[in-house]
Amino acid sequence: MRQPSPLAALACAAIAASGAASFAFAATVLPKGLSAEQMQLAIDTAETKGAALYRHERAVSIALGHVTKQRDFKGDKRVTGWVTEEKDDNTLVTFVGGGEGAQLMALYRVTVGEKGKVASAVRFKTPEALTDYESSAAAARRLALASGFESCAAKYEAVALPTETGADRSWAVFLIPGASKPNAVPLGGTHRVDTDWYAENVLGKRAFARSCVALSNDSTTAALYVTHPLDPLPTEAHVFWSLWANKPLIVNTTADDLMWAIEAGQIRQLDR
Repeated sequence: MRQPSPLAALACAAIAASGAASFAFAATVLPKGLSAEQMQLAIDTAETKGAALYRHERAVSIALGHVTKQRDFKGDKRVTGWVTEEKDDNTLVTFVGGGEGAQLMALYRVTVGEKGKVASAVRFKTPEALTDYESSAAAARRLALASGFESCAAKYEAVALPTETGADRSWAVFLIPGASKPNAVPLGGTHRVDTDWYAENVLGKRAFARSCVALSNDSTTAALYVTHPLDPLPTEAHVFWSLWANKPLIVNTTADDLMWAIEAGQIRQLDR
């Protein structure tokens, strides 16, 4: 990772001195090749997808924390994975599995409310058939995890988010690395794999960094900082990790040497 520019160093020093994030937002400077409309659409998309990814990943973490306390779940070797789905203001986490060679079925379902609390938890005495949505999401997760990517962690989560373009439906599967240290933010190992709805083909894939960079997020860190050479703007991965770390994230998009602050899921350009 490149060292912070003088501007970024000053911003980080000021934040560290004050103990809180305080940003001077700028009159917008357009990245090269983008119109104002294109830039705003990209920012809106990154914010929306990053927030959705955070909700789904948080729901999985909360659901796992709940079910792993249950004796039946801990000893249930049928469970092979999970899928998530947003309904109303809740996120449903359905744990799936089956016998060897058997069709995937729903075994447990945990409903997580918008405030991050478990609203309900069900163990199906008789496994239930998956819906079309759940079956497709599970297949997309499997395909993404087997698609071949540069791994930066021993363990990965795969979160499948539905994407609709007109009448076409597909999946954006985000591969989220586990943190190797308690205070690490493993942004560098994040990948996205796009598949068709029934997960028969990989439509595209990308990494969000060129290395396995992990950011330090200890108790004295008021804001995180990273350089980003791959895109002219911060991405949904940056929004996600800022929310996950519960810290502002300063992103230096190096192609145009522009500075951006992500705070509470919103992307803003910093004063130059």
